[in-house]
Amino acid sequence: MRFIKHKFSVLKLMNAFQHVNDSFVEGKYLRQLVKGEVDPAGTDFSDFFVLSDGGAALLFKDASSARQWANNPKHVNKEIAPSSVWCLGMPSELLCVYILQ
Repeated sequence: MRFIKHKFSVLKLMNAFQHVNDSFVEGKYLRQLVKGEVDPAGTDFSDFFVLSDGGAALLFKDASSARQWANNPKHVNKEIAPSSVWCLGMPSELLCVYILQ
């Protein structure tokens, strides 16, 4: 799958992320799947963000811990985040989320 790599500060354009201190996310990045990206089953993941990247930027000091957190199905609440889905066909499965304004 192909990604666009954004500086994490791009999310500060959305109301929910405006309170995040710039220095806290400085140098951190968030991957977004490009238009037309589909998994082997044909599910369209255009514009979805990789959840572990957000976790690494906001919750953890290292990306490895963020990946472990994001790949634990117990941390996925479909009622709170109905757009979270598993992106298959990656070197390892990724939990991705579609962020709505």
